[in-house]
Amino acid sequence: MSDGFPEVAFVHDWLVTMRGGEQVLAILHRNWPDAPIYTLLSDRKRLTSGLKNADLRHSYLQKIPGLSRFHRWLLPFYPAAAKKLQINTGPSIVISVSHSFAKGVPKPYGTFHLCYCLTPMRYAWQHPELYFPKPLQILGISNRWSRKLKQWDLESNRNVDRFVAISTVVQKRIKEWYGRESDLIYPPVHTERFLHAERAPQDFYLVVSALVPYKRVDLAIAACKRLGKKLVIAGDGPCRKALQIQAQGSEVEFLGYCPTQTLESLYAKARALIYPQEEDFGIASVEAQAARCPVIAFRAGGALDTVIENETGLFFDYQSDESLMDAMERFEKTAFDPWAIRRNAFRFDEKVFEQSFRELVRKIRDGSLRSDVG
Repeated sequence: MSDGFPEVAFVHDWLVTMRGGEQVLAILHRNWPDAPIYTLLSDRKRLTSGLKNADLRHSYLQKIPGLSRFHRWLLPFYPAAAKKLQINTGPSIVISVSHSFAKGVPKPYGTFHLCYCLTPMRYAWQHPELYFPKPLQILGISNRWSRKLKQWDLESNRNVDRFVAISTVVQKRIKEWYGRESDLIYPPVHTERFLHAERAPQDFYLVVSALVPYKRVDLAIAACKRLGKKLVIAGDGPCRKALQIQAQGSEVEFLGYCPTQTLESLYAKARALIYPQEEDFGIASVEAQAARCPVIAFRAGGALDTVIENETGLFFDYQSDESLMDAMERFEKTAFDPWAIRRNAFRFDEKVFEQSFRELVRKIRDGSLRSDVG
C-alpha cells in the first residue's frame, strides 16, 4: 500500500506491550510496512506479528538487560536517550505516535514531522505523582524531574511540524499547554469484531475496564448496589480485591480478563455500558456501540466525541453515586435506536482512520499541508 507515497519512518515512545498507542502504530505500519520504527526500547515477544517482525531501531537503552520490565524507573533519563536516537537520512516524512518522548527524537534536515499525539506528556502536566515510582516520590525526585520534563516537552515541540490529536479534549490540551493548533483524527477501532452477535438485552449493566483507580469502577458498583441492579465487570487489575470487598452484598459479577468473543456477547446482552471514567478517547465506548449497546458515560474526555446524548447514550455530570444513579434512572425511561447506535460507531472504524491518515500524508506530499512552526 506504500506505492506512490513518500518514504516514511515511524517513531514510538517504547514498545513493551500492546495497548492503544501500540495498536495505532501497528495499523499505521501495515500501510507502510517497509518503514523503520524508531523507539527507545522494545520487547519483541510482547508485540503482535506486524510489529515483532518490523525493522525496529532502538536507543542505547535497549542494551540494558530487562529494562522493559521496569522502564518507568528511568523516565527522567528518556529525554537524553530520545535526543541521541538518530533517524537515518532518507525518509521525507516522520510520523511519531507519542504520549511522551517520541516527538522529541531529532528529525533529519528537510523532513516533515507529523506527530499523532495520544496526549501531551502526563508525567509533566497532569499528576506526576501517579506515574513516578513511590521511592522517587519519597526522595522528592518526581517533582523536580516533572518540572524539567515540562521544560523539555515544550522545547521538543520544535521538532514537530504538525500535531494530530486523537480527540477534542487532546486538541484542547495541545492548544492550552503547547500553544499549537492540531488536526483531529480519531483512533482506529476494529468495529467489525462486534457486529455479529444478535442484540438481546438482559437485565444487567456492564463495565469493561482495567481495574485501576482512575477508571472509577467503584462508582458503577456503588450506583448499582444502591439501585439494586446487577452489574457485570469485564477486566482485571490491582484494584480487584478492594472492589470485590466493596461489592459484597450486591449483585456484582467479576469476570476478569475477557477475550473479544466474550466481550461481543456481553455488549450484545447488556442493558448499557457504564463508562464512569475520563479517557483521552476510550475504545470500549465505541466497541459497545458497534454491538448496538448504548452507553452511560461521565460527561468528560473522549466520551464527548464518541457518545451522542439521547441518541447513542446518556451522560452524567459528576463522578458521584447520585449523578450516575440519576442517569441510570433516566436511561430506563429512554428508548434508543440500536441501528443509530451502530452507525455512530462506524465513524471510528479502522478503515476511516487509515483513509484519513493517508489523505493527511498525501497533503504533505503535494504541499497543501505545511508546517505550522513559526
